[in-house]
Amino acid sequence: MKADISIEFAVKLITFLIGVIGFLSVVQHVSYLYSLLFVSLLITSAVFEKTNRFIFPRWALNSIAVMFIIFTVMNMNYENLIEKMIEMFIFLLAVKFLEDKKTRDHLQIYTISVFLLLGSALLSTDLLFLIYFLSLVFLFTVAIVLLAYLSEEPDLRLRKNVLFKIVSKALLIPAAAIPLTVILFIILPRPFSPLLKVSTPGQKAMTGFSEDINLGMVSEIQEDSGTIFRVEMKEISPAQLYWRGIVFDHFDGKSWKMSDKREMVKLGKQLLKGERVEQTVFLEPYNYKYLFALDRPVSINRSRTSKVFTYTLPRSPDKRIKYDVVSVLDETIYEDEINEELYLQLPDNISKKITGLAERLSSGKDAQEKLNSILGFFSDEKFTYSMAGLPVSSTPLEDFLFDLKYGNCEYYASSMAVLLRLSGVPARVVGGYKGADYNAVGGYYVVQQRNAHVWVEAYIKGKGWVRVDPTPASREVLIRSYQSGLFFKLGMALDVVNYFWNGFVIDYDLRKQFTLFMRLGQGIKNPGLDIDLSVGKKSAGGYIIIFIPVILFVIISYRLFTKRTPAEIKIIRKFQKRMRKYGYERNRSEGLDEFLLRIDDEQIRRKAAAFVTDFDEIYYKDQGFTRADIKRLREKIKAINPD
Repeated sequence: MKADISIEFAVKLITFLIGVIGFLSVVQHVSYLYSLLFVSLLITSAVFEKTNRFIFPRWALNSIAVMFIIFTVMNMNYENLIEKMIEMFIFLLAVKFLEDKKTRDHLQIYTISVFLLLGSALLSTDLLFLIYFLSLVFLFTVAIVLLAYLSEEPDLRLRKNVLFKIVSKALLIPAAAIPLTVILFIILPRPFSPLLKVSTPGQKAMTGFSEDINLGMVSEIQEDSGTIFRVEMKEISPAQLYWRGIVFDHFDGKSWKMSDKREMVKLGKQLLKGERVEQTVFLEPYNYKYLFALDRPVSINRSRTSKVFTYTLPRSPDKRIKYDVVSVLDETIYEDEINEELYLQLPDNISKKITGLAERLSSGKDAQEKLNSILGFFSDEKFTYSMAGLPVSSTPLEDFLFDLKYGNCEYYASSMAVLLRLSGVPARVVGGYKGADYNAVGGYYVVQQRNAHVWVEAYIKGKGWVRVDPTPASREVLIRSYQSGLFFKLGMALDVVNYFWNGFVIDYDLRKQFTLFMRLGQGIKNPGLDIDLSVGKKSAGGYIIIFIPVILFVIISYRLFTKRTPAEIKIIRKFQKRMRKYGYERNRSEGLDEFLLRIDDEQIRRKAAAFVTDFDEIYYKDQGFTRADIKRLREKIKAINPD
């Protein structure tokens, strides 16, 4: 029998795929050096396989592997434990590929790939992990089945259709297990904290937000499109999307910092008249401890500290956290009295040019007129927004105001606050984010690092703290230009998947499980009720999550464990049905040729014989019935008639 593919080649191909997927699951967590090393050794091993020449003796490879393990262990510590373990397994995986692989070598590669996947689970819980996990589960199953053939008959060669049948049958095993796994995931008792929520050392996000502002230190700022937090809330006007995080009140001439002289907010004494907006914030891990919320946040369940409407955690979050916020959309915070000394503070080294500018803009005006005059200065002098070529000198504000006249939001807010203070108007700089992208499918805002922003609050007697944003609108134009791109839209679509992955899987805890079963019970009693499984909103998703796995499980189990009727039996039944139409019933023990002898109609017997001859030729050659065979035989059955 002619064979097309050797079983050895099939096993080696799947082993390569398993190794590559194991490597890809952790590639983002290792250095370029290890990635380059792995790819180089993998290509070398492919050459070895192609030429069937393995130049490195097994003892030498084992010795190198042992030495590398010792070297890795010696350089491990608590901070880099996981990363070093992953690097070690990548190296061991690459070394295993260089060997002339026997059955045990294939199994060792599979085992190392599993360890790499486990390492990725410790460092990341995003949706990619699920893709790698499912890929390896399916490939492992196929690999084990093919390895059984290889161990019994190493020289076996299989036709493509036979190999395809073996692989497809093997894939049914994990396919049948997945729906059951989903059901068990939903119903098994869970802890109060999400089971899969793990620390991610070394994975804190790069952020555009900072707890201080340093002018004149860098000439260019790179935008970061990483997500810093998502906010589940209703859609509101873009002009109201100011996410408050920190308030800077001390300026030393080049940098703004937050002093310890801030006073606790005495809620109730401030008069906030705007609309109240409830938000659920999902904050990604980052390097600071500040919580973000729509300006002005009046309560956050994660923090009891509230200074100038800012809230903090005891320490920076090293994993994704969730908190609920209530904000009042008011551009003014009314306060009767403030610490004017704190908000008029300035260093002694403010240049005379800046002092003179403040005097020119504010002379003879009241506080509101001073504010309007300084704000108008930036538009009248045609200042522009830029993130490149920023003033890098010992006098960055002077360079910005009088020479360059372009800069980013830090220069605008700093200049505005300094000019206000020089004019006798108390002012402070607020840091956080401005703007966001509303994902209508998911019903939430996505705030990226590129949205990091600072603005100013000026104190006007009788009004209170008034938000002022001197940064030109061209900044929003730049962001909107990015948002109109195809890649941005694709990214938002993928973000929905990630959002629900986090909401349904990563954050699935005892509370959600209890809520699910309570609502499911109510739904059974009253089918008109929706089931709440989304992150805070009603949806029919509960029914989908519960019943789709059940239906899939039933279908796959039926297909897997019920005996399918072979094609030859089906076609014979069709033939017998046709013959019964003309009064010829075939006995159960009667052969087809014997049956033909009992047919007295010459036309029917001749056409029936044509079918039987064709059928026997295929059946007794034991080659299986192809679709073309079945189609041809059906046409011959259809042609059976007495004319």
